[in-house]
Amino acid sequence: METQGQESGRILVVDDEARNLNILTELLEDYDTETACSGDEALLKLETYNPDVVLLDIMMPGIDGYEVCRRIKVNPRYSFVKVVLVSGKAMVEERLAGYEAGADDYVTKPFNLDELLAKVKVFLRLKTVEEVDKVKKEVLEFMSHETLTPLNGIMGFSQIILDDKELSRDEILGLVTEITKNGHNLEELILKTLAICELKVGTAKRRDRTPIPEMLDDLIGALRDPAEAKQISMRLSSNEPVAVLTHVFLRDAFRYVMDHVIHRSKVGSEITFGAVERDEHVEVSFRTSTFIPPMQNEGFMPGPPMEAVDPEDRIRVLGLTIAKLAAEYHGGVLSVYSEIDTGTVFTFKLPISTQHINVTAH
Repeated sequence: METQGQESGRILVVDDEARNLNILTELLEDYDTETACSGDEALLKLETYNPDVVLLDIMMPGIDGYEVCRRIKVNPRYSFVKVVLVSGKAMVEERLAGYEAGADDYVTKPFNLDELLAKVKVFLRLKTVEEVDKVKKEVLEFMSHETLTPLNGIMGFSQIILDDKELSRDEILGLVTEITKNGHNLEELILKTLAICELKVGTAKRRDRTPIPEMLDDLIGALRDPAEAKQISMRLSSNEPVAVLTHVFLRDAFRYVMDHVIHRSKVGSEITFGAVERDEHVEVSFRTSTFIPPMQNEGFMPGPPMEAVDPEDRIRVLGLTIAKLAAEYHGGVLSVYSEIDTGTVFTFKLPISTQHINVTAH
């Protein structure tokens, strides 16, 4: 958990000697740290802890540091994670083996604590720069394509009004309505893209401690109109108190998932949603009696433009992206399960014990 005055960054320290773990965690007391005593444990913790830097001992029982490093580096999910091998072996051959395994650096024991701390800071900054560059590239590619549709609508309808002096009042009103619609789409596109940037880079600052049941209760009023338009009933399956966590974008995340569920559900469907505590986690679920094909739930991350999809649907997909990133930002996950006979359920699983917010850059 990040506390006031704490540095930004998450560091996994892997060593089979308790003394070394204690020395390193004390050195890194200003950072969010996690420890592992073996290669197998390190790989397990990678899945839930999502570190920025891994300080990795080489000689360990079971899977050694070289193999752990290789597995980290071949997994696209950890493409920006920096691995620093820490070893008592100082031979050139060992160093080369480490670099061949994909390590970003190699430190020999006994190490200089100030030097190691400096290296950690450098790699945290480097990881941030690489992530920001990737986000910039993705956003520029996405925006350069997606902004054209609403802009073309705004410019095209405006030009018709300017050119045709014989338009009736009703015709002008219809064109202005279309201009306004495209303007709203453009605004939503920009706001959602900015939210994605904040979540992916780790600079989101909006904090909210509203109880989750209260957030869910608000959804009924906020989305009543689109639900009633499709004769969809919305029902809270549970409104029991759950742990109050510090949230970032969760209110938006819940709304975007609910909006997607309403949009995809058939006329007359039933939607149930609620939150419960289970094993140190809060689970927030949104269930519809409609089966939503998996391909209609894809698009959690902006990628190649979906040419065949309606522009408003593409903007709605960005909401799912924000929902997924918001869950991960808190150290949790968003999953979706669809079955033809029972329908579809989206589930947020958010940790309670750490009240974790994954801030990686400032």
